[in-house]
Amino acid sequence: MGTGISTMGTMSIMTNLQHDRPSLSFFIRSFILLQFFFIISMTGKSQVLIGTPTSMYLVFNYPGNSFYIEIKGVDKKKTNNRNIFTIDGKLVEVLSIKTSKFMRDTIKQTTDKEILNKYVNWEKDYLTKLYSTKIDCEIEFLKTTKGKDYIFWTYTMPIKTKESILDSSRANAIKKKLYVSAVVGKYIVGAYTECSECDETFNNSKKFISDIMESITTSERKINPEELSRKVNK
Repeated sequence: MGTGISTMGTMSIMTNLQHDRPSLSFFIRSFILLQFFFIISMTGKSQVLIGTPTSMYLVFNYPGNSFYIEIKGVDKKKTNNRNIFTIDGKLVEVLSIKTSKFMRDTIKQTTDKEILNKYVNWEKDYLTKLYSTKIDCEIEFLKTTKGKDYIFWTYTMPIKTKESILDSSRANAIKKKLYVSAVVGKYIVGAYTECSECDETFNNSKKFISDIMESITTSERKINPEELSRKVNK
C-alpha cells in the first residue's frame, strides 16, 4: 500500500480519554497535554498531529500543498503501526500518497475522478499481488457537501485469509476493507477502516470515514499548527 502519514513524538492524548460528560478540569488537562505533544511533534516535520478532547486533526504541509483533516472521536489510541489509530474502538489508517507514484503523466489535464480511478486500479494491482488472487473492488463516486469528489471503495478479504487475519480485540475474522480517497493538489488523501459484519456496521464504518473526507480543508499558504491548535481547542 502507499505511504501513510507519519505520527510524531509521544502523543499524550492517545491514552483512554473517554468520558460520558467531560468536566472542565478534563478539558484543561487535555489542552495542556495537547500543547506538550504539539511542541515535541513540530521539529522539521511536514505532517503534524493535533488533538482535541473530541477529535484529532492531521496537518499536511507539503511544498505548495497545505491542508488538514479532522477525525472525530473521544477515545483515541495509537497502535504499533505509526499510521494507524483506534478511534472510539474503530481502526483507522490515514494515507497521503503523491499522484506521481501511480501516474506517469502528471502534467496532462485530468479530472479528479480520472485520477481516483487510476489510483484505485494501482492499489488493486498491489492487493492482487499481496494476496496472490484477483481482488474485485466495489467503487462508488461521492461528493462532499462542499462539492468535492471522492471515491469510496471496498473489497472483501480473500476466503483463504479470512480465518488467518483477525482483529486481536474481537473474535470475528475481518471480512470487509473500506476506503475513501480524494485528490488534494498533488496528493491522494484517504482513510481506511474495516468491519467484520455488514448492514449497520458497514454503514456506520462508511459514514465514519466519509466524515473525514468532509473535513478536508485546504490552504493557499503553509498552515501554522500553533494557530490551528488554538482555534480548535477554544
